[in-house]
Amino acid sequence: MLAEERRQKILEQVNADERGSIQVVELSQIFGVTGMTIRRDLDILERESRIRRVHGGVIGINSDMTWAPFSERRKEFISEKRQIGKMAARLIKEGDRVALDSGTTTMQIARNLGMFKDITVVTNSLSIAAVLSQINPGKLIMLGGETRLDEMCTIGSIPANQVSQYNLDKAFIGTTGFSFEKGVTDSLLPEAEVKLAMIRSAREAILVADSSKWNIQRFIRVAELQAFHTIISDGKLDKNAIKILQEQGIEVLIADN
Repeated sequence: MLAEERRQKILEQVNADERGSIQVVELSQIFGVTGMTIRRDLDILERESRIRRVHGGVIGINSDMTWAPFSERRKEFISEKRQIGKMAARLIKEGDRVALDSGTTTMQIARNLGMFKDITVVTNSLSIAAVLSQINPGKLIMLGGETRLDEMCTIGSIPANQVSQYNLDKAFIGTTGFSFEKGVTDSLLPEAEVKLAMIRSAREAILVADSSKWNIQRFIRVAELQAFHTIISDGKLDKNAIKILQEQGIEVLIADN
């Protein structure tokens, strides 16, 4: 087997592994070559930004294991997220009952709610709750349950069951990846559970996601794209994708800088 062919098959092995990662010793056994040969292959693939090396092995560049924590992600694509947040806030009307999913883009929506005096916001995000406590746009309902401290949000069946008791006008949902093939996806089931409950509890579900999330597929499927009435993204979202989404009856709003 030629080296380039072997490297391509290494990529296939990494992407096919349900863990999203694989050890050097496993690859060595699969391809019948030494660990040193595999490491050389991995060095080349990493220089080409096709994989990421970790101790003893490798993970795919789009693996859930590469997903940065909230404190780092909120600094990424900040201009796009701010514009998306502003546009999303304009869809809210005085008196609305709104769910804000936890995330760095929904955080930007919260920052734009100071104009309101009488809306009800339901959220599982401690960070969003802190922002709204300063703005005071109306009533805040904080969903309880187990807290994921690195994401500053509550997760699992308790907040999901709680939000299912509410009749909401709009639910704004963030994502770590969305695509035609897998719909809206997330990295962890307990977070996806809350997102899906918010979607089901609202008359309108609105996906807020910058274009870097397009064609990224995470481990857990949250919902089909057709579950959303509207998708708000930025001007770098694939134009052909926008056309297809609109043909499927999904409103696509582009937040320009």
